[in-house]
Amino acid sequence: MTGENTKSFDLAALMRRGDMQVLKVARNSPRMTAEEYLILLSRFVDSAPAAEAAIQRIAEFSDSADDLKTLTSCKFLLMSVGHSASLADLNTLIDTVEQGNRRLASIFAQNFFDTFRGVYKRTIASANGSIADFWQHLSAEGREEAGDGTSIAERRPQTLIDALRLVTKNEARRKRRVLSVDDSLVMIKTVTSALDGEYTVKGLTDPARIEHTLLRFMPDLFLLDVIMPKLSGFDLIPVIRKFPEHVKTPIVILTGNGSGECLAAAVSLGVSDFMVKPITPKILREKVAKHMSSRQIIL
Repeated sequence: MTGENTKSFDLAALMRRGDMQVLKVARNSPRMTAEEYLILLSRFVDSAPAAEAAIQRIAEFSDSADDLKTLTSCKFLLMSVGHSASLADLNTLIDTVEQGNRRLASIFAQNFFDTFRGVYKRTIASANGSIADFWQHLSAEGREEAGDGTSIAERRPQTLIDALRLVTKNEARRKRRVLSVDDSLVMIKTVTSALDGEYTVKGLTDPARIEHTLLRFMPDLFLLDVIMPKLSGFDLIPVIRKFPEHVKTPIVILTGNGSGECLAAAVSLGVSDFMVKPITPKILREKVAKHMSSRQIIL
């Protein structure tokens, strides 16, 4: 039965994340329904704050036996939803606590705290309503004929693998997303004007909000200015690459500094391309088309 607190999640966003193995979960459990998976995800995000508090208490030498139980339960949920990347660290922490080595457990907990918080924040950011919203979304965007003449979205309970196939088809049809980071609103408008229609363009004038933005918007390509207040475009690159889903996302530098030193710095950071302002809309469109990853999810 679906719980009243079951949330809807953006499965496409979860599938693009490098630290989530949703497809592996679906293939290993072919009879799992989409609703069952959403229930597990909901249980994880509901229990994560308690797990986070338990990790904090272990770090501070103030933990109890209940904290070990909390982490063990959280471990099961992480495994169930495909959060494989953080499991090894959590296993190490649990094993150390069970062995009674509190000093070492404290060190592991301090090191693991930010990792776990990141997993939780990225997962909750992909929540997009209730279970009813999930079915409505599938019904609206996935009118694929099933063998009996009904849409896949209308057959319940629907397997997770069926839902992922439907999401994949929709993902292939959507407009690709571009995030333009520039402290000049005029430049943001210029980029949007050049790309609007073919791409979904989001502008960000405050580079310090990049992490907050990436929790809610998953671009297929970045356009970065270099000289900005607080953080430069070069400063943003390692922040972007910290997100598993953006390890290989194309980054194009747009800057008024066309010096060889600036170009060398961009190349050393692994950017995909480099443009000197003022930009020409036609050339920008050509470069974006060249480097834009299709970002299709292959089942």
